[in-house]
Amino acid sequence: MRFSTLVAAILRIGGLVVVIVFTLLLADAEGRPVDWQRATSTAYCPGSSGTITAAGTRTRAGAVAMNGLRLGTIVRVTSSPLPGRRLYQVTDRVGWGSQLDFWVPSCATARAWGRRITSYRVVGWERPR
Repeated sequence: MRFSTLVAAILRIGGLVVVIVFTLLLADAEGRPVDWQRATSTAYCPGSSGTITAAGTRTRAGAVAMNGLRLGTIVRVTSSPLPGRRLYQVTDRVGWGSQLDFWVPSCATARAWGRRITSYRVVGWERPR
């Protein structure tokens, strides 16, 4: 086998591996592609709720309330009330009026966020702490 043929075969196999890895990273348990979802979002603050979440953890920055996903699910969002933060963990449940509820440390931040459409997608799961 010539060297150039060997290199071409390795590149084809390497390209296939990259496609498989990206497919696994961007697919759900049944292998379907994971798309960005849209949800009506709000924010809650220390004065508007308790301090213990449905997961049994304390409320904290990086926690969200959401009913459609199991507790511990990690989601990436396109926008959030906390500048620079994009990864959140589902640790609580939403009562009513929203599909995705961010915990923020200040009620002024929660009021400024208001109600908006936020895009998210599931990126993993970790035991809530």
